[in-house]
Amino acid sequence: LCADEAVSPLLVSFGQLVSRVFPHLYFYPLKASALSRDKAVVRAYRDDPLVFNQPVRARTASAVVDASRRLRQQITHLRLPLLIVHGSADGIAPVAGSEYLYQHAGSPDKTLEIYPEHFHELHNEPEQAAFFDDVLAWLDDH
Repeated sequence: LCADEAVSPLLVSFGQLVSRVFPHLYFYPLKASALSRDKAVVRAYRDDPLVFNQPVRARTASAVVDASRRLRQQITHLRLPLLIVHGSADGIAPVAGSEYLYQHAGSPDKTLEIYPEHFHELHNEPEQAAFFDDVLAWLDDH
């Protein structure tokens, strides 16, 4: 869920224009180093031949923004129990998106866990055992 304040409206508008004219243009770089604080995880990601290690293409970035907008319009209808987890130092997806989901989801049973100083892939952080324990405990409760 993209947070409106996390992406410049000018960049969004420019990206949508570029996606129509040059959909395959590399547009937005994702840094592998933002995935995890575990350098071995980052190295494995970079070395994996099955990982697309190029910036996000303009059409893909535009589709993510459009999907996020549609999701925001429907989020109050969400009634399932929710466990929302996010790293506070996530450099790929702003924590504000998870906070928005928590605040606006229609589910009466929702939990938001922000992991201090953690990056994007919580399951690949050095403290992954504690993360998995938290998820399993939540699942056991539900």
